[in-house]
Amino acid sequence: MGGLLNSKMTTTSPRPFLDEIKTTKKDDLQHIDVQEKTALPTKTDIVKEKSEQELRSSIGSFDKTKLNPTETQEKINLPDKTEIDQEKTEQELRSNITEFDKNQLKHANVEEKNPLPDKDTIKQEKTEQELKASINKFDKADLKCTKTCEKGVLPTKADIAEEKGTA
Repeated sequence: MGGLLNSKMTTTSPRPFLDEIKTTKKDDLQHIDVQEKTALPTKTDIVKEKSEQELRSSIGSFDKTKLNPTETQEKINLPDKTEIDQEKTEQELRSNITEFDKNQLKHANVEEKNPLPDKDTIKQEKTEQELKASINKFDKADLKCTKTCEKGVLPTKADIAEEKGTA
């Protein structure tokens, strides 16, 4: 068992690094100034902590009998003249609505307007709709076969040369 343990240690152990450390010279090393970090509080931290402790203890042991008795006074804001006028008009409107007198209304003649279109416009719309329907339902099989004839014949090379010669 000891042989297996030693063989594993040689493969995983940092033996080459240890050898390098033993063989290095002290002259090859660089000098470094060591700085120690202090975890102790500074004087200002101590003063702050003491003042906080004093404040907390004074708040906790506060004597309520030292306080002077006071009476609270409620201030009542009276409404302005504009607010009073506005409230009066609202009350008048509400009273007029609740106590409405129908006899004060004037009689009005009602004229009924016919919202339906005339007969002419109905006929025009009907013809337009029939035309659109006939276009949509058009059957191409009803068309007759026609042959096209060219009426505007293109000039030949001889005609072009003849015109160039006369010009």
